[in-house]
Amino acid sequence: MYADFEDAILAALEPLKGTTVGVKTLKTYGGEFSADSFGQFPINYPAVFVCVSAMNSETANTEDRRELTLDVYAAATDLRGEKSARRGALGSVGAYAVIEAVRSALNRLIIPGAGRVQLRREYLMGYSKAAGLCVIQAEYSLKYNQSIAAERS
Repeated sequence: MYADFEDAILAALEPLKGTTVGVKTLKTYGGEFSADSFGQFPINYPAVFVCVSAMNSETANTEDRRELTLDVYAAATDLRGEKSARRGALGSVGAYAVIEAVRSALNRLIIPGAGRVQLRREYLMGYSKAAGLCVIQAEYSLKYNQSIAAERS
């Protein structure tokens, strides 16, 4: 189930590879920006990573009302430093432009058979001055109903 949602988000973001943002890496998140590995993986930038990070569920009659949290990481690098990595500079795309393109592609996106993706918040995840790296994280929610009978079959 989670993989299906991640795949739907990746498919919605696929066109960002051919835009002025020019995303070079688009895949599921595997800890590339965790504290012990921040800026240490060889990644082609600009990059976008996606993962389902949480699910809340309430039972109501014959179905569960579920809300998934989808995390999206937008990253850019620039040898001129973190400011250029954030804002972009001549010949490079910054993390601000990448996260704005992600927002345009995902916010209010309807995933057939599931529901509407809704932006919750965006925030600066971190910098690496040494690598000239900036990562912005966005949290999206996806609310949907799951039939209890369908889940058990």
